[in-house]
Amino acid sequence: MNMALVEISTPPLSACPTDNPRAGTTAVALVIGRPISLHQDLHSGLVDQGVEVTVRSPDVSADQLGGTTHAHPSAPNDVFVDGQVTAETIIVTTEFLSEGRGLVARWRERAAQSEENNRIAAAAVDASSDYSTCRLLVLCDGRAVSHAGPEVHNAKRLAQRLKYEIEVDGTPVVSSSYLVVGTTSPLPEAIEAIARWCRRETAPIPK
Repeated sequence: MNMALVEISTPPLSACPTDNPRAGTTAVALVIGRPISLHQDLHSGLVDQGVEVTVRSPDVSADQLGGTTHAHPSAPNDVFVDGQVTAETIIVTTEFLSEGRGLVARWRERAAQSEENNRIAAAAVDASSDYSTCRLLVLCDGRAVSHAGPEVHNAKRLAQRLKYEIEVDGTPVVSSSYLVVGTTSPLPEAIEAIARWCRRETAPIPK
């Protein structure tokens, strides 16, 4: 089932229960991102919510993982342990690099954002090759900006790109969504909503 890419606002997400038979079971998520504040807060927040988290940095080789927790024996069939824990749920964390003043400054920021997105895409595609299907969420830190704007556009484009590249690589993407923290979704509420999504208690919002 293809879901439209939308910014997930917390109240509608929490009001959209799913009848997935696996709802409430042991949840395992792979979180890809650099150790920015959002990445660390998400990791600890999901663990506090009972979600087992495996961390992968886009800046290291694919077999270098950290922060791994082990799946409970009752974990779903798409979770396996073989020296590491993997899951079909992939969460990508990124941050919007606010554009500086002046043409050169803006060019440098856009080049840095493009390079960051390239690293994330490579890591996500590599990770998805372990799964028969995957669910994808792009989580962007927009707390440094005063209103939703370019960071939402970047998160949406990145989610679209990841979905496309993962499927081209051969792994169907069951659902793909994005969320910008700091606009419609404050961080604590966002983490709670993401944890429910990881447990399949709620579903991404169709457009």
